[in-house]
Amino acid sequence: MFGVAWDKDDASDADVLLQAAELVEEFLVLLRTENVANDILDADELPASKMTLINAFRLVIATEHRAEDRQRLARVGRQLSRFQENVGPRISLMPADRTAPKAARRADRETARRFDSVFEAVAQDARRLDLLFTLSARIAERRDPTPRMTPVFEADGTYSWFGHH
Repeated sequence: MFGVAWDKDDASDADVLLQAAELVEEFLVLLRTENVANDILDADELPASKMTLINAFRLVIATEHRAEDRQRLARVGRQLSRFQENVGPRISLMPADRTAPKAARRADRETARRFDSVFEAVAQDARRLDLLFTLSARIAERRDPTPRMTPVFEADGTYSWFGHH
């Protein structure tokens, strides 16, 4: 799932969670060093595949006990939308210079039109990531913050791992 160096059958849940947390940390370092802000970068700049990082964020969010930290992780994870496939060189967004000559402003508009599809992909990706991370946070919210020592079995004999009541 995360490109583990060990046989996936031998990886414990703790190993997988640890690797997910390490990937999230690598992404945080990338955001700090690259100062992404509102720029758009090629997905090749990521420390792992974009899907791997999304899954890492989902797992870390779903297992985080503190609501504030889940929200923070989701906000940071949303920055993955700033990394798109086949972007090439970094696209930096800057306000148009209203004092520039008319020909330069026209060239800026043409450049902006050329990248419209990339910007739309970022917006769609951000909405998709918001939904995924919200669903992951709901998993964490369903867990009982004070787990009991004995499992709770339903009247029909089934066990609900998150439904302690």
